[in-house]
Amino acid sequence: MTTMDTLARPTPQAPLDYSAFLRQQLATQPRSVMSHLVGYEQIWVKRAGPPHGMGRYRAMAVLATLLRLDMLRPVPNPGGPAAIATEVRRLHELAACGVRVPVVLAVQENGFAMRHLGRVGEEAHSLGNAIERALRADDRAAVLSLWQQGLDALTHVHRLGTCLSQAFARNMVRDPTGAVVCIDFEDDPAAVLPLPLCHVRDALCYAHSTALY
Repeated sequence: MTTMDTLARPTPQAPLDYSAFLRQQLATQPRSVMSHLVGYEQIWVKRAGPPHGMGRYRAMAVLATLLRLDMLRPVPNPGGPAAIATEVRRLHELAACGVRVPVVLAVQENGFAMRHLGRVGEEAHSLGNAIERALRADDRAAVLSLWQQGLDALTHVHRLGTCLSQAFARNMVRDPTGAVVCIDFEDDPAAVLPLPLCHVRDALCYAHSTALY
């Protein structure tokens, strides 16, 4: 969620029909995920991609069984409309739990619209990007502080009795206040794993994505 791609200008005074806007963009936008300026709002539209094959997930399941490591059991992402339905459901569920996630504005079977996480016209940077900038500046204290912020956000999610989907640093976006907002929920670990293993999986994803830092 980092690039603004298209521009639309309806009458600013008229309330935007999010459902109609979503239908239009799903039918016309050339990429699956795009940002649009609409009046004084910035909206992201995510369109369903092609369905995913299950072969690699079966192979991962065999490997996890052989290694006796249940936390490595795969969490399938079916792609297509099923992934859109999962993501929208999880966004609503997580928001209801108190997890900071994007606001869903409109939904169709093949896609949905959500509000931009940053200021209108400004890029919303991921935690991973923020850490990389601190590394380039050789600001080790900032690197550690940002890394701890991601870990604190993950701990908060777990204390609320839920889990993320892919808890990578790139999927933790910092809003204009500097708070962490979580994105990307096309799969549901709790549908195939006990919650304690979902928490372990989240921790492993975060560690994997930040180990280089």
